[in-house]
Amino acid sequence: MGRSELKCQKVGLKRSLPKRFYFEQLAWDIIGCSSTGMQNTFIFIDVDTELEYRIFSQPSNGSSLVAGYTLFLAFVIDRLHHYLQKLITLRKSANTSREEVEKLQMENRSLREKEEKSTSEMKKLQQDMAKLSEDMKKLKSESEDHQRKASDAEAHVNALQKQSEELLLEYDRLLEDNQILQSQLHYKG
Repeated sequence: MGRSELKCQKVGLKRSLPKRFYFEQLAWDIIGCSSTGMQNTFIFIDVDTELEYRIFSQPSNGSSLVAGYTLFLAFVIDRLHHYLQKLITLRKSANTSREEVEKLQMENRSLREKEEKSTSEMKKLQQDMAKLSEDMKKLKSESEDHQRKASDAEAHVNALQKQSEELLLEYDRLLEDNQILQSQLHYKG
């Protein structure tokens, strides 16, 4: 029998061949029927397995199987919807957190720049402070020298004042002696 002869025949599953072969054969048969233009052709499959017989033997079992598949698919769709909502919220939060991270990185950069500026300014100020402290030490030593010179000069001035007072007293005494001598000279002469 060729493929063209199997087009409209009843296809049955045989237990000796693997199921994959049956489904491939069935697919070829369906392709063969549709390629010849026989679109209203039906292919009947004999159900020989025990499990399939038990499932489809009673109408209530078939409907409960369909109901079970329906419930399972409803559960899968519900879970899928739940996970998609989670994914959407996670993507939104990821976008917002990404924006926050970018903001924080920019703030971090600006703070680092400010820190670098402040450290350079601190180094400058420390150098200026060191220079000023050296200048202050020099000025202190100069001030001490000036104070020492001023105290020496003051002592010298005090000594000169005492000497001038002594000289004035000596001068006054000499003037009195001179007047006394001149008055004696006027009486004698």
